[in-house]
Amino acid sequence: MPKPCQSSAACSGGKVDEQKIIGEIIEREGSEYTYHPSDRGGPTKYGITQRTLSAHLGYAASPSMVRELSLALAREIYAQRYIQAPGFARLTKGRVRGFLIDSGVNHGPGDPIAWLQEIVDVEADGILGPATARAANSYLLQDRLFERLVAKRIVHYGRLISDDPTQAEFAHGWMNRVAGFLEESGGEG
Repeated sequence: MPKPCQSSAACSGGKVDEQKIIGEIIEREGSEYTYHPSDRGGPTKYGITQRTLSAHLGYAASPSMVRELSLALAREIYAQRYIQAPGFARLTKGRVRGFLIDSGVNHGPGDPIAWLQEIVDVEADGILGPATARAANSYLLQDRLFERLVAKRIVHYGRLISDDPTQAEFAHGWMNRVAGFLEESGGEG
């Protein structure tokens, strides 16, 4: 499992950063087609679910379309739906940015954005606009911001399992995913 933001390029912002983060997400998600009966995402490849592919294409994608998903299209979907559209590209601090993008992939962007907004004390509307970006980018204690985001994500996983105990079988993988971010070297944001 890769450690997020392993290189300075992945933590510095910009297109190189986005492509590195997307590559790390795809590595964590895997390149195999999967369809686990308990996985709410349904048919998945590169971490792109049938529902996400359908939304991107604008029409219902079949499981076979998910199976045939190209790496290039998966990267395009990540860039558009999980970085640009939710506004994560506005964030300039690498570790926080990478963690929030990964959280958005795993939970949908609205929840991680709301967590960020609660922490930086702006209206928690789930939209990463200029005020949220300004507050996050200027937050003085970026390591503390990161730690608080990790805590919110762990609590979120707990709620998922409490609400639907069948999801407990994924807890080990979810915790390993979060641990990968905690194990990376510290540093600003």
